[in-house]
Amino acid sequence: MKTAVPTVAAIVKALAPWVRDRDDLIQEALVRAMTHLGSLRDPARFGAYVNEITRNLVFDLSRRDRSFAALPENTAARARDPVEDAMRGEAHERVHRALAGLDVVDRQVVLLRHWAGASYEEIARVMGLTVSAVQSRLFRARGELRARIGEAGAPGLDSGAET
Repeated sequence: MKTAVPTVAAIVKALAPWVRDRDDLIQEALVRAMTHLGSLRDPARFGAYVNEITRNLVFDLSRRDRSFAALPENTAARARDPVEDAMRGEAHERVHRALAGLDVVDRQVVLLRHWAGASYEEIARVMGLTVSAVQSRLFRARGELRARIGEAGAPGLDSGAET
C-alpha cells in the first residue's frame, strides 16, 4: 500500500490540479481500494487496480465539479495589458473546452504528459497502457486538440517525437 501512495498522489496532482486538498482525494482513493480489495482477482495487479480507482474518482469529481478545466496558471507571467489579458483568457478558455471534449483517457494522457511532465513509461504504468498505446493516444489527442483550438492557439502540442 505504501508504494501506491506516490503514484496515487501523482495521478491526483496531474488530473485534478484544481483540488485544494489533494490529501483527502488521495486518502479516499486508498480507502476505496482497501474497501473493495476483495474484488481484486490478481494481487499482482494491485498497482493498476489502485490507479484505476484513482482515475475513476477524479473523473467522477470532475463530472460533479465542472471547474476541473481550471488548470493552474503562472500568474507571475500574466501580462498587465488588459487586451493581452483578454486574449490570453480567450485562448485559455479554448484550451479548456478542447480538453473537456477529449475522450477521458486521452485527456488524462495529455494532462499527465503536458501538465505533470510524466514520461511515456510513467504514463503507461499509471494508466495501465503500453508505451506504444500512450504514444498513439497522445498523437491522436494532439491532433484533435489542434483541430479544436486551431494551430495558432495550440503551443506545445507539436506532434514531433519527444524523448
